[in-house]
Parts: sequence; C-alpha cells; structure tokens
Amino acid sequence: MNTINEILGITAEQFELDRFNAYWKWCEKLTANNWDAQKVVAYPPLSRYYNAEIAKCEAEFRERMKNYQDSKTVTVMDRKRLYERCTEIVHQTCRPIPLINEAIRSQTVSKDLNMSVFCVAVRGVKLDSIILRLN
Repeated sequence: MNTINEILGITAEQFELDRFNAYWKWCEKLTANNWDAQKVVAYPPLSRYYNAEIAKCEAEFRERMKNYQDSKTVTVMDRKRLYERCTEIVHQTCRPIPLINEAIRSQTVSKDLNMSVFCVAVRGVKLDSIILRLN
C-alpha cells in the first residue's frame, strides 16, 4: 500500500513539515503562552501521545481510501480533505491534561557554556588565546 504522502500527492518532506506544523498548532491551543507551548512541543511523552493518536487517525484514513486509491474521480484535494477530517478529531478533542501540566512544570536545564580557544588563525594571522563565555 502507498504511503500517506503518496496518497496525498506530496513529498515525504512536505508531509513531515505539515505534520509538525499541525503538532505545533495543537500544542499552541493547549497552552496559554508561547513559552509553555515550546515546553509542550519539546516534551517527548506528549509527542509520543500525539503520534500514537495521529497513527490511529491515519489508519482510519487508509481504510477509507483503500477502495478509492486508484480512482480517477477522487482528486488530490478530496484526499487531503478526507485526511484533515480524519485527523481533526485529535486536534479538537484530545487534551491529555496530566501530560500538559507535567510538560509545563518541567524546568529546562540551563548550563553555562564555556568555550576556550587556545590559538585561532584568522587569514594567516595568529592570535593569542581567546576565552568566550556565552550565556
């Protein structure tokens, strides 16, 4: 059976980009501000939950498309609309509150980044040691 991106008539890269954008928008709807949305997007258990739910929707999409995959009357736009309808249930109803709260409470680990460069050559000119401290 064809992959979903082939059924939708797009490249694998475009499909992954569209899927990530949908995930990002879903995370934004679950949170109150961009800082929390970034935490939620980067939280692996929530990402796994989302991917599992989307996989269920994609299985339903495949099942519905099975008989119409080679049909000349079903256009690419029809396929995309059906895919959106199959996946919109996740975006409208799935709100794993415990995972969201855990993602928002999680603190990012901030470490000082110390870089030492002992000798640097710039267009043939040798400079003494440079110490960079990035915060």
